[in-house]
Amino acid sequence: MLRSYGSGVRLSGLDELLTYLDRVNTVFQRGKKLRQIAFLIIRARADLEMAIEAAFGGLHSVVADLMRDLMEIEMLLRDFEGETKRIQIWLAADDAARHKEFAPVVLRTRYAKRKNVKRADLHEELDYKAHSLSLHVTTFNVPLWSRGTARSSDPFADDACFWELFEHARRFVRVADRLRKRLAPRIPDGPSPRKDLRRFEDAWRRTRQMQNLYIAVLRASREPFSDSAAQAKVRDRT
Repeated sequence: MLRSYGSGVRLSGLDELLTYLDRVNTVFQRGKKLRQIAFLIIRARADLEMAIEAAFGGLHSVVADLMRDLMEIEMLLRDFEGETKRIQIWLAADDAARHKEFAPVVLRTRYAKRKNVKRADLHEELDYKAHSLSLHVTTFNVPLWSRGTARSSDPFADDACFWELFEHARRFVRVADRLRKRLAPRIPDGPSPRKDLRRFEDAWRRTRQMQNLYIAVLRASREPFSDSAAQAKVRDRT
């Protein structure tokens, strides 16, 4: 995988991302209100760093679990962006109160209400459930996310780790940037996703292309033959 990806845009974009998050952490440390939650930026960066290691180690399910954690941080920062007073509430809450007020399902419900949409219509609703199905013990077999070390040479399964990394990281940095601008708009030299993540954005677009190709292949494999002559040829050959 290192030989395959080493000189490509994906690793270049991820390298840019990790450097960017170091800068975001520096800005959060400088802001009086942001300093209290700067450890969430550090945690998010650690999730991404570990996910990169897991991707190259063939530990697909580990990547999925780490991206679930990143989603929860994203939802939390988004909640703080909506009502900044919730930062202090979250920091001061005990475990029971924190679960009651800030569990992922509560965060999504509150966000949907703020946007005046149904929670089921949120882009991350199905995504989060899929990650939860991958993490928890169920009878459901998550496509592409095998437990243990992957031993197949399926390029889609390997690259799916990068679909996850880039998509969830992209959502996270945008939420963190909005929160930073709201709580500390006067801090100079703040990093900007638009200006400082160009290689990352290019890599994100490439992963989306690969993901769309996989979905197209999957759909095509499930479509029944509509041409009776073609079906007859298949029967003859088999």
